Amino acid sequence: MRDDLTKVIDIVVSSKTLEESKGRLEKFALNEAVGIIAAKRISAAYSAPWIVSELESSNNIYEKTDEKISALIKAYDGPVLALYGETDLLVSAKIEMPVIKTLLTNSQSRAIVLPGLNHFMQPVPQTKEPRQAIIEACDIETTFDPKALKVIGDWLAAIGK
Repeated sequence: MRDDLTKVIDIVVSSKTLEESKGRLEKFALNEAVGIIAAKRISAAYSAPWIVSELESSNNIYEKTDEKISALIKAYDGPVLALYGETDLLVSAKIEMPVIKTLLTNSQSRAIVLPGLNHFMQPVPQTKEPRQAIIEACDIETTFDPKALKVIGDWLAAIGK
């Protein structure tokens, strides 16, 4: 998955125009057999001007972003609720949660993994193939799972006491 994201970033950064970027991304997605609707969605998402600008401004987007986020979290001393979807293909709870836990200093802060939810806190159909999970995620009707809302509400109630 990370290799595919790297290819997408390379396409966006090396394209001379947004139209070229959209066309190349669509072709890449189709070659990866994700289907025309998913290819158009991927193309539209990664061709947005703000994404292109962000990708062009950094040689290593991951390190730069991680440094910024770490500095912001360290500087904040209030309570934080960090939620991770167990089936998130964008942010790995196994990798990121131990890091965030070291940065959170407030005793009311929590880092929680929510089973069966994706990056957007939507329930994900169980599939073995990551590409298929991404395609299926485009069709999920739930915008934000009630279980995640309950976790947020319970946490807010607990820190408000």
